[in-house]
Amino acid sequence: VSCLQLQQFSVGRRATDIWFSLYLIDCIGSSYYLGYYRQQSIAGLRRLSRPWSVGLGIQAGILGAYGLGLFFMPETIGSWWPWDLDPFHAQLYSSIFLTGAIGAAILCYRATAVELKSLAAIQLTFSSFVLAGTWWVDNTEKRVDWGAWENWVWVSAIALLGLASLGLFRKASQVKKSS
Repeated sequence: VSCLQLQQFSVGRRATDIWFSLYLIDCIGSSYYLGYYRQQSIAGLRRLSRPWSVGLGIQAGILGAYGLGLFFMPETIGSWWPWDLDPFHAQLYSSIFLTGAIGAAILCYRATAVELKSLAAIQLTFSSFVLAGTWWVDNTEKRVDWGAWENWVWVSAIALLGLASLGLFRKASQVKKSS
């Protein structure tokens, strides 16, 4: 997304160099771990119950659709954000939702306890920070229109993701016991 929106960056500026360096390091690190762990089998892989499989599948579908929408239709789907979102940030934020979708899709049939705990921790952290950030932006900038039902739906969906993570933690402890 950053490469597609180069006009947003000032070449030679220290912040721009740091921005692209961090993303390059992330790509290199991810490639290393992808290759390193490719051949390892995961002991303790368990089939999830039907409600959890369906729930994670629905979550993957909703997060994936929202992420793809933010990427390919940033002005339209970005308008569903509680405050104004420019196309660059809408496309940038799309990766967060697509990553969550991929995580839920991968685990919706079979998972280890540690994988479920990892997804739960990520979702709880994400939900908590987004809700806290929304509260902070609203308190400092007064940019959230709480009279708009769309904003309540958006905030509720983020809160629901956090609540689902609590269920994932519980499910992870059950998967571990049945191992």
